[in-house]
Amino acid sequence: MNKQAIEKDQQDPLVKFRSHFLQNENEIYLDGNSLGKLPLKTKEVITTIIEEQWGKQLIRSWNDHWLALPKRIAGKLALLLNASSGEIVVGESTSVNLYKLVHALVQSGEYSRQLLTDSLNFPTDNYILAGIRDQLDLPQPICVSYSTDLKADVDLLKEHIQKNTRYCLS
Repeated sequence: MNKQAIEKDQQDPLVKFRSHFLQNENEIYLDGNSLGKLPLKTKEVITTIIEEQWGKQLIRSWNDHWLALPKRIAGKLALLLNASSGEIVVGESTSVNLYKLVHALVQSGEYSRQLLTDSLNFPTDNYILAGIRDQLDLPQPICVSYSTDLKADVDLLKEHIQKNTRYCLS
């Protein structure tokens, strides 16, 4: 390595953070698309979670540690984003929420068992509907297709919704 590069590296105001990460010998790591170098604190925290919280405290860890995590993370994000307390919510993925919502609505008996989607939905959303269909033995979901893949035809979508997903009045 050349002398000038070594001097610049030593003068870098961020050099103190190098010791916070796992360093492999003789490695220069420049891959910006990966997880990055392993923070040493992460090893410590994961070990604590696995051995203490899960291993020793078992189900008590839900109340003692895990249930409050989304609120704590949301608070930290609010500070970072200059948002007010309560403006940021951290929860499960959109896919998990979609599954829970559709499953609960179908199981409630208050709504049609005919699922309806459109060709502009993410493929994973349609996979979720297909899984619910298989799980609850529902008819094949109806997929509304449009003349273009650039935008939904809202009138056509409304028509399909009104025709195929009436409330159950049992």
